[in-house]
Amino acid sequence: MTSNAGMPGYELWDTESRNLLYDFDTEAEALEAAGELIDLNRSSYPGTLALVRVDASGRSTTLALGEALGGLVAQDRERRATRSA
Repeated sequence: MTSNAGMPGYELWDTESRNLLYDFDTEAEALEAAGELIDLNRSSYPGTLALVRVDASGRSTTLALGEALGGLVAQDRERRATRSA
C-alpha cells in the first residue's frame, strides 16, 4: 500500500470530495477497483474519480481523471478478457 514510506503505489481519489478512497500496490488492482466503483456509482463515477501514481519519493502524478479513467478501465477489462479467452 502507498501508506508505507518509500513504497510506490497507486491511489484512487474522489475529486469532488477531495477524499482518498483507496490505495493499491499495483495499477492493475487500482483499475479493477475503479471499475467496481464505476459500476456501483454511475451517477458519480467516473466523472469525479482520479487515478494517481505515487513514486518511492512520495511524489504524486495524476494518470487519469474522469472519463479518461473510465476509458482506461474499459481497456483494462478488454485486455483481461482477451487473456482469459
